[in-house]
Parts: sequence; C-alpha cells; structure tokens
Amino acid sequence: MIKIESYSKKKKNNNQGGGVGNSTVVNSSSTLAPHSIFGNIYDGTQNINGDIKDVKNITASESVSCNNITANTGNIGNLTGNTISSQSVSSQTVTSDSVNAKNTTTDVITSKKGNIDNIVSNTVNATDITSYSLSATTLQAGDTTISNLNVTGAAHFYQLMLDNIKSNRGQTIVTAANAKIYDVRNIFGHYVCFFPAEDGVDKIGNMFAINDLCVMQTFNAVYDTNYNVTNRYYWRKVIDVSKTPTLQDGKYYHWVALSATDCDTKSNAIPMGGDEIVQLGNTTDVNRQSAIIISAYNSQFLDNELVAPSISQYNGINRYELKPFRVNVLSKNLNEFVGNFKVQGGKTLEESLKEKNENEPPYIGGNGHWYIWDNVNKKYVDSGVSAIGQKGENGENIKLTIENSKNIIDTNNTLSINANGYIKKIANNQVTTPTDVTAYKVEATISGTNFDKITVTPNSSGNWNIQKNIQIIDKTNIPSVLTLKIIKNNNVVDTLVLPISLNSNALLEITDSVKIMAQNNQQKINELTGKVESNTNSIASINVKNNQIESKVNETITNITDNYVTNTNLQSVITQRANEITLSIIKQVNGNLKKVGIDIDLNEINLIANKTNFVDENGKKFITVSKDENGIPHFIFLDNNEKAKYDLGYTGLKEILNEYKPAYWNKLKLVNITDKTLFAIYPKTLTGTDYFRYIAARHHVTGALGSHAEEDGKVFDAEEFRKTIPDGYYTDENLNGNYLDMSGSNMDNDLDRDTRIYSVAVTHFVNGRIDSENSGNVLFKVKNNKVVGYCDAKGKAVFVRNGQIQNYPFVK
Repeated sequence: MIKIESYSKKKKNNNQGGGVGNSTVVNSSSTLAPHSIFGNIYDGTQNINGDIKDVKNITASESVSCNNITANTGNIGNLTGNTISSQSVSSQTVTSDSVNAKNTTTDVITSKKGNIDNIVSNTVNATDITSYSLSATTLQAGDTTISNLNVTGAAHFYQLMLDNIKSNRGQTIVTAANAKIYDVRNIFGHYVCFFPAEDGVDKIGNMFAINDLCVMQTFNAVYDTNYNVTNRYYWRKVIDVSKTPTLQDGKYYHWVALSATDCDTKSNAIPMGGDEIVQLGNTTDVNRQSAIIISAYNSQFLDNELVAPSISQYNGINRYELKPFRVNVLSKNLNEFVGNFKVQGGKTLEESLKEKNENEPPYIGGNGHWYIWDNVNKKYVDSGVSAIGQKGENGENIKLTIENSKNIIDTNNTLSINANGYIKKIANNQVTTPTDVTAYKVEATISGTNFDKITVTPNSSGNWNIQKNIQIIDKTNIPSVLTLKIIKNNNVVDTLVLPISLNSNALLEITDSVKIMAQNNQQKINELTGKVESNTNSIASINVKNNQIESKVNETITNITDNYVTNTNLQSVITQRANEITLSIIKQVNGNLKKVGIDIDLNEINLIANKTNFVDENGKKFITVSKDENGIPHFIFLDNNEKAKYDLGYTGLKEILNEYKPAYWNKLKLVNITDKTLFAIYPKTLTGTDYFRYIAARHHVTGALGSHAEEDGKVFDAEEFRKTIPDGYYTDENLNGNYLDMSGSNMDNDLDRDTRIYSVAVTHFVNGRIDSENSGNVLFKVKNNKVVGYCDAKGKAVFVRNGQIQNYPFVK
C-alpha cells in the first residue's frame, strides 16, 4: 500500500489592473505541468497501477508480495516463491521444493530433492545422494552405495564388510623397494625403467639404490611345455637410479637402470612396460639384503626347493640365489627356525632340555637325538629325545640316512662311487619306513663334471644303493664332493653332501717312471646335524722320470655349510731338471691363485716374493732385498744384531745411520673435480691446489712405521698435521692439455683417425686417504678436438649418471 498526499498552493495575481477584495483570479492561459510517480503519469485524477520503474531502492518494513521479482541485486530477509530464477543467490537459509542453479554458494542447503551437477563442500549430510562421481573431504551418510571407491588419502572404517574375496596368485615379497614400470628405454646397452613419481595426490619417492638386485616374475602359466614359455622372469642388478624425477608428457617419473649383463643366468626376459619389479638383495649394502617372501604358488626360479604354501625369511642376499640365505622357513615340505624359538603356553626346547641337564650344554648327536650331560658319570649320554618337531618330542620328517659311503678317485682318474643307505620316516620319536617309500627317488650329482646324474629307486624296505665308476677326463678339475637328494614329485625333500677322497693307500708304481704317493683323508662331522662339515685330503707324492724329479705335497680342504661348498688348495712343489730347479708354494681358494717361490734355470734365478732374506747357518738374517712403496729396490746389509747397516739402492751404497728410513712429504698439484663433468678437465683442467702427502719413517728390515705412523699416506693442505684434503674426487693439474692417448688397435673399426680416446686418472680421497676402491682411470672420446662423451677402451659409449666424472665405472 503506497500512501500519497496532495497539496495546493495559491497562485499570484497576475491582473495588473487591480482587483476587488480577496477574490482569487486565475490566469486562463495557465496549465499544470505533468508529473509522474515511479515512472507513471499522475495528474491527481486517476489510480496508479502497472509497472514500478525508475526506482533506485525499495525499502519495506514489513513484507512485499508479488508474482515475480527481477533484480540484479536483492537483499531480502525472507524469500518465498514457487519458482526463483537467479544467477547468484546468497542467503543464510534457502528452503525450496526444487533448486535449479548453475552456481550456488551457501553455508547450509536443506532440500527434499536437489539436482546438482557439482557439489563442492567441506561437509555433506544427506539422507540419499545419487551421483555418477562424488568427491568429498568428509561424507556422512546413513547408507552409501558406490560402484567404485578410490581413496587417495587415509580411509578409517569402524566396520568393513566385504562381499568379495580375491587371491594373489604367486608370491608377495616384502623388501625395501618396488615399482610398476611405465616405460623402458635402452640407453648405452642397459635397461632404464621409468615409473610414476606421483599418484595424482601424493608424491612417490625412488626407494631403489645402486647395487640393488631387482626381480620380476609372472605366475600366469602352468607347468606345461606349451604354456610355460609365457612365464617371464629376470633378476638384474641396479647400476644407477634417478635422484630427482623427470618430466614426461606433463607427468613426473623416477627411473632405475637395470644391467643387461649382470643378472641371474636363469633370466628369460628383459624389462618391459607393465612389469612389477621388487628389490631383492644388494651386492654391497648389508642393510638391504633382507626379505620376507610369502608364497601361495610354487616358484620355478626363486628358492624352488620350497613347496607352497610357505613363509620364509632371508638375510644376507648378495647374489642371485636365496637358499644359502634362508633364516626362518614355514613351508609344506620344510620348517626351519634360527634364533630363540618359543611356543606360548608351553616350554621352550631349551627349557625342556634344561630340566635334564646339570652343568654342560646339550648337543645333537649323529643319530638325531639330544645328548645331555650325566653329572654322575661325567659324560654325555643319549637322552632319547629326537631333535626335531615341537619341543624335540613330536614331528614328522623324511630323512636320507647313510649306511656306507666310499667315493674314491684313483691314480688313473677313475671315480668309484659306492654309497648306500635308507630312506626313513621320523615321527613321534619313532623311526620307520615310509609306506610310500617307492615313490621317492635318490639322485646323485657331482658338480664340475659332465656325466649324467644318477637316479635310483629304493626298495620296499627303503634301502637304496649307488655303485658306479666314472672316468674323469679333465685332470685339472678333480671333483671333491658328491651331492645326494631325496626327490618326490619333483620336489627336494632332503639333501646330503658327501666328500670324494683320493686313493687312501700308499702307492709305488714303476713303469717308465717311479711314482710314490701317500694319502690321508679326515672328515669332521657336525655334532649338531650329524652331517659332514669338512673334509681334508692330504697327499704327498714323488714322481721320478728319466729327466725330472717332482716332489709335491698337496692339501685340499672342503668346507660344507648349508650344502654350500668352499674349496681351499694348499700345495708345495719342488721340480728338478738338469737345467732348472723350481720351488713354489701355491694357495688357491675357489680358483684364486697366490704363488711364492724360487725358479732357477741356466740363465737366471727368480725369487718370487715381496721380500727375500739371506739367513746364515745360525738362522740370523744378514741381507734383505725388497721394494719400497714407490717401487724402488733396496739391497740392505744387516749387522750381527740384524740391524740395518748399509743400503745398496739405486743411488749406490750408503751407510744407514738410523734403523728407519726418514719420513718425507710429497707435493701434489690437484684439481677438485667433485660433481664436475668432462668440461672440467678438457681441453684443460682448472688451476690446481698444492697438497702434501706424508710418508712416515719405515724400518729398513721389518718395514714397521716410525713416528706419526697413523698419518702415513694421508694428504694435508700443508707440510704439517693440521687439515686434511677435503673429501672428494681429484685429478692432477693439466693446464697444457697433455692427456694419455689410449687410441690404438683396440678401437672399433668405425672410429676414424680424427677420433681419439683419452685417459685421465681420478683419485678419491676420504679422511685424507686414497680410497682405491673408488679411484681409477676415466676414458673419454674426442673428435675434431671436441668432446664426444665417456667411452670404454674400444671407444664404445659408456652411460654415466648425471654426466659426472665420479660416476664413471673406473678402469683399474
């Protein structure tokens, strides 16, 4: 309701001729000027209706009722309408049967039904939400039905009900790193594998490390000739990893470089996109050599002697095998525990035996029983308690027992195998023959030979017997052990390693030569396992021919730990001919040789040793010959008290006034190239810094160090023990660009004569000392006086991480 009040005003008298009394005279020519109210013409004689126009603000103290409101901006305390169409509504409370809006920003929405394309809210409280895609920080609902749920943060369930069960076919390996490969590139002959550095919400770190061993295996095929080829497997060494992610196609990726050559020999595949790789061991870092493997399916590659299901722990994995590194195993065919083992609610094995023990610790005898100390008779006696199963009292095992073993190689290199025994079942403290004993096979193999393995089937009593003669063709590779295995259904049940001995009898043979040989064999039995732990063959022989006498003493020591064999050969030889005498001592450990001795022929005498002493008839040294740390020879004469007196060195004879050669300093001109690329050394190095290496005093005879021995070989910034050279990588100053030219016949044929290969020596210093392990020569290629890149001795490109000199695989 609009209230309108009207007022009138007296007009001035326009009649100049005067008037009579108070009469009002109106000029007949005057008219009222038109006026409007809210855009409507009003002359005081008509009603006002229609549109309200030309209004800046409308302020109503009570209410406004209308069919339609159209406004750019409206501040309304309460708005009620069947339909409200607005580009933007800002309100404390909106109550409506239906709200259709492109964009609505409000603290609270209360609606019986809302059709909304997108809801962005901190909290959504709803009785029913139906949506193709729902993104929410917090969602509270009585019942929620969702086809797919992707949670990128944390999910907290007070109660979780699953109507679907899924299994993992294969193995789960718990180690320090894993990744799913996105892409693989062949760079410098190696496989550089890229994997995502983010998952859309969180960043993902690169948990791999250099020298890791990475494994990939599929389990999608059965053990059948036609299908088994689809099972892919590789176990490769990590030679490099990314420090920071790289950007590709708008996304960030880490990478890990897998070696193309350093891998398990059983590997049958190369890396490809989609592979899931897992870190399994490390060649150098003991903290990355542990693993837990949960297997629901038998693996044909990794520790395939274990029968699934199995849970196994490994420690010390530093090469491509798992069996030697087993710690604790739970499996269908083997249960082993190392360390303190306790069954909750019962007694431990140690507690049970302690009750029967007085003073001495028990041990396991060769018959598999615990032997305990008899305090009365002061000796160990058989407790009758089997050392297998729970508390040593129960359990069931199939064991390979040896009744007789005599495996001998004679002088004609004929190996005679003669071994027999039984297959026994041990259960509940009873030893019996398995009812299915004929389903087992006994298999014999000899490493280092090419003969076929021997397989025999035991009889109904479990007895087996192997007798066979084998001619050893390779006389330089005499086998030392025979391996026996029990096999059932292609699974290994038990294993024994037996030694092979040389003929144990003294032999005198006369043909065109005279041969005398005496041999002895000793075995050490492990009292805890009853198995052979070591075997020592000792042989002394003299072989006399018409032009030569050879005297030889040989000792071969075979150590067997967890069926892992280590051979050590010690040998002393004297060979005499008409024009030559040779004396030598040789030590060989798994193929690595070390020799010292004397070789005498008509032209020269060779003394093979770091130091040679001349000793008189009383055993006193009077001359010693050696080289110093710089390779300079010294011929030192000693007095009656074996003290150095004179030194006949490269400078001539001089009297030694002190027992020790004096200490001195070496001046070095070095350039720090830590974190630098090839451009720091070619075409010339930066200016070097003066450093000084201390060489301590040395005893002329013993080589013992004198004063400041702990500083010997250290490099300092001055000729004093103050500050050592900063840790890092260094090379000699070379401002003239004179490099060692390695170009030659070893180069690939496609390298033209304008291409050169140069070598630069790089030294790594740690705490002032040379780190020889991480020092060596760096080779790089130059064409037309421009650097091409790192290479090997043949000019083949070498991949170097970040292009830094220190990451080159140094040539020793």
